[in-house]
Amino acid sequence: MDVNKELATKPTEPRYFNVDYTFALFLKESTKEVPYFALKVDDITKYQQ
Repeated sequence: MDVNKELATKPTEPRYFNVDYTFALFLKESTKEVPYFALKVDDITKYQQ
């Protein structure tokens, strides 16, 4: 998944993500090469309410 800053601040329509399986999330500043936060989720059911 690649998110553009403009898309993140001005969504034109709803976006839905299927996270039923293992996934990773990386947060990175546009001016940096290395992410400042990384998250790996193996079992999303542990996080659902």
